[in-house]
Amino acid sequence: MKTRPLPLMLTALSLVVLNVVVCAFLLVQGYVLASGVVGVLASLVVLGMFVFAMVRHQDVPWVATAGQYASGLTLALACLGVCVLMDWPDGVPVVVGFYVMGLSFFLGVRLIRLLLRSGHPILGVARTLVDESLRMRVPLVFLILMLFLVPSLPLVMDPEERLAYRVASFLSWAMLASSGLLSLLTVFLAVGTVATEFGQKQIYMTLTKPVSRWQYLLGKWLGIVLLNVLLVGISGAGIYTFTRLIASQPALDGRDRMAVDAQVLASRVAIGPEMSSPEAVQNQVRRQLLRLQAEDPAAYGDPVDPNDGEALQRALDRLSPEAVNRIRTIVIGEWLSIGPRSSRVYRFTDLLDARALGGNIQFRVEPNGRGPTPGGMVELRMRLNQRPYFSSVFPDGRIRLSEETFHVLDLPVEAIDDSGVLEIELINNLEGQASVSFSPADGMQLLYRVDTFENNFLRAMLLLWTRLAFTAMASLAAASFLGFPVACLLALLIYFGAATSAFLNEALVWFSDKPPADAGVVEVLLWYPAVIVAKLSEGEIVDAIKIVIRAIGLMFMSLVPSFSDYTANEPIAKGLHVGWGVVGMAFLWVSGIWTAVVFVAGYVMLRNREPAEVIV
Repeated sequence: MKTRPLPLMLTALSLVVLNVVVCAFLLVQGYVLASGVVGVLASLVVLGMFVFAMVRHQDVPWVATAGQYASGLTLALACLGVCVLMDWPDGVPVVVGFYVMGLSFFLGVRLIRLLLRSGHPILGVARTLVDESLRMRVPLVFLILMLFLVPSLPLVMDPEERLAYRVASFLSWAMLASSGLLSLLTVFLAVGTVATEFGQKQIYMTLTKPVSRWQYLLGKWLGIVLLNVLLVGISGAGIYTFTRLIASQPALDGRDRMAVDAQVLASRVAIGPEMSSPEAVQNQVRRQLLRLQAEDPAAYGDPVDPNDGEALQRALDRLSPEAVNRIRTIVIGEWLSIGPRSSRVYRFTDLLDARALGGNIQFRVEPNGRGPTPGGMVELRMRLNQRPYFSSVFPDGRIRLSEETFHVLDLPVEAIDDSGVLEIELINNLEGQASVSFSPADGMQLLYRVDTFENNFLRAMLLLWTRLAFTAMASLAAASFLGFPVACLLALLIYFGAATSAFLNEALVWFSDKPPADAGVVEVLLWYPAVIVAKLSEGEIVDAIKIVIRAIGLMFMSLVPSFSDYTANEPIAKGLHVGWGVVGMAFLWVSGIWTAVVFVAGYVMLRNREPAEVIV
């Protein structure tokens, strides 16, 4: 006689509750070993009951669903019991993270299917894709990898490291891992769903219904981006939770705790110092040009009359933008250098918001000695708007900093004047100390908090979703006219080109010879074949190939968006502000205009493709 499923399921659930109560009671009483043994054994018994119920009553839909959720909970309780038996408290948040992230995924998928239950063709295609993705197990593979990576990263960190470094490292690596895994998931899911339907002729069933090809493509994209909303949310929640768990661990000292709260788990605006008037900067650039012309006339032109301003300007105009940038970098580097027994004033403006917020502002510097320094340390004195600087860390005003290391000094906002200006004078007056310099990129900055870490992290997750939205459409467009392997290669090429656009564009600039800076479009188009032919005639085959590669690379990079402008991994790890303006531009350009352009291209390809056409 077949038993009814409800009493069996209720009995198993009651045993789960009883197991939790008994184990908690034993822990409170101090019987740790007994609590672990009871928890593991009872959980295994209850897990067997749930499996038996699902096998025995597999024809009852709700039993399978309830059994899956209850089995997951029971298995998690068994793993917690193992952690207790092994005296491994660090494993408890890992197990809880595994279970919560997995449960959130399955509940989220059910919610997505509920939202897509309308009879509209686009929603129907999207719902079919969600169901298909579960059958393909692609999201589950991502989920398993995320369940392994995010909760496990804290376990591989050295507890002897400074807490601020551990928190920043976890944020950086966890966000990088989630971004990479989600991008790969998007590519393989998008390409796989279209390629499978064409390969198995399932596309006939869809296109013979009242579903146009643009609706088919848009429905596929909608299903993928909804899955990405769920997965981005789960990974973001997991990263945030474990970030807070790591941050709650004991710090090495008070300064380490302050660094975690004020420099990592923060949202700060960074402001660099302003040079003097544009005219003065231009004069320094001209003087530097004269010196470089004397040293290297082949690269910077023949020396001109230093008193002829027009001739100097013409010489500058003839230089390439890269050469002008090199000169400006040298000028800024000299400006950010303080000679022995001298001082320099650095002016920071637009600080009225920082003054209104109150508290402290942070002066972040990375000093470098241009000569031998005792113990790798430099010593400076500082004046804020002509007032000497003292602090509890440097009560005598002598600021001792290690070289090639970032340091953060807290400055009172009261030092900012009524116009929002703060002039910081750095004095290098230590006997025998060489020049002290700072990196032109980020070697000297003022930072102040403008928002919470939570809001900043939310904006970072939104930026990740915009990149995934474009990647999904690019992958669908590639699959609309290519077979699975080639479409995957093209989609991955587009993704990695967009993700590394800043590096690739800079590398291509210096990869080979390039046309003159003042050349027009027609001149550039004529320059390439002429130079390639000239190189080949001179026997410089490698140089000719490099020019061809550079031209192809620049053409390809002009056809993909730049993800480098819309990434937040590094700012989040450094506690820097990610503004809503950046998020808005990412939605407009990456998930809006660029995605729409690729959608049109994919639709054109799909419209011109016959369903019976075999493509490999």
